Amino acid sequence: MSSALDTFKSFILQCESHEYDSHTGSYILQIATGDLTGASVDVVSEKLKEINTSCLVSNRSSYIEMEFIDSEGSWCNGYEDLFYSDGNKFLRRVLDKRDVPRDYVILSDKISSSEGKVTYVDKVEYVVGWLRLLAAMADHEQGSDGTLVFFIHSESERSRVLEFKPHISIKDVKNIDECISRKDFKNLEDSWFLDDALQKDRRSVMLVSFGEIVRSEGYLNCINGFLRVARKFYDRYSENYEIYVNRFSVDKQLREIDEQYLVFVGKLQEFISSSQAKAFAIPGVMIAIGALVRTEKILGVLGIIIGLVMTWILIRRSNAFIRENVNHLGDTVDGALSIYSRSSVEAVEIKSQAEKVKENLKTQFELSNRRLDGIDQMSFYMLIAGLTLALLQLLGLNSWQKLKTSSLAVLDRLYQVLCTYDVIWEVNVWV
Repeated sequence: MSSALDTFKSFILQCESHEYDSHTGSYILQIATGDLTGASVDVVSEKLKEINTSCLVSNRSSYIEMEFIDSEGSWCNGYEDLFYSDGNKFLRRVLDKRDVPRDYVILSDKISSSEGKVTYVDKVEYVVGWLRLLAAMADHEQGSDGTLVFFIHSESERSRVLEFKPHISIKDVKNIDECISRKDFKNLEDSWFLDDALQKDRRSVMLVSFGEIVRSEGYLNCINGFLRVARKFYDRYSENYEIYVNRFSVDKQLREIDEQYLVFVGKLQEFISSSQAKAFAIPGVMIAIGALVRTEKILGVLGIIIGLVMTWILIRRSNAFIRENVNHLGDTVDGALSIYSRSSVEAVEIKSQAEKVKENLKTQFELSNRRLDGIDQMSFYMLIAGLTLALLQLLGLNSWQKLKTSSLAVLDRLYQVLCTYDVIWEVNVWV
């Protein structure tokens, strides 16, 4: 046996004629075949009272008659939104509640939610879907008619208030051209309602796109007018969001390039600082050389010579190791930044920034190698000076006493120059 809901719908869909009493608010429907017995009439009447408490079914000689009152108190719980006498009443209810009821039956058009055929109800669903989205996008609603209020901002002109009327006639609904597919509209809905980390950004882009379309179309102020440009709105949003995503990606990659630059410079700073710490031994050695010219003992001279040679070897080997690390670090720059150089054609600034950073790092590596070479040269000059003085001391030349004074002056001057060079170098190495 069919359910009370299916029975009620079948009466509406098979109705051949009907009358409406405006005073009582009752409908009388006639169905052609009158084959119900008295018992069947009573059973059907009781069943239909589960839908509407005023339902009464009668078996006439040539037709079946059903009468019921369409009032709020007559419909049972859960069926208040079931029956509509025509499409306009159905549309008004849908627009007011912004939702299509799960079960419905429309008398004038013989349309029911149980049918699988395509009807204008599909377009009603399309309209109400857009209305829900626009209501969510609106700054607020006002008035009993649910007017949507938008504040349209523009950089080139003053902001304007747009009052958007949500009403549309059933005639206009039937004539609507669905210029955007349900799939595309679902993507728009998800873009607005999906709660994730990018929701705020998507909403901002969508509102900007809405303002652009509304301004370009002369400030549309009704749902019917907006639906004619729905495809333009979808395309504009898709374009703007793609630009936003690309811009976000570009900014992210630019930050990564800067971070890579800081990493390389930081490692380079560690290497040079290590070499610089060892270079501080050179002034101490120069002091030892000064002591060399005052000693008369051979063992003291030999000790100072051994110290000179060991210091020179230490500095040379240390710088050689640092130079290898610097060169290896320089070789990794291309690999680390090559991913940015292969970016899409649209991201020209990424390539430009990557190439700029590579050139800057190349200059830094060249300067570092020159500074290491400078330290090596200073250590070598230190060794030659020390060995020369030691040799003169060991040979015991007659002119040694005369050379002492001039040598001490030269060494003192050399020490001052080296100290000055060390300070300048320390300042400039990071410039």
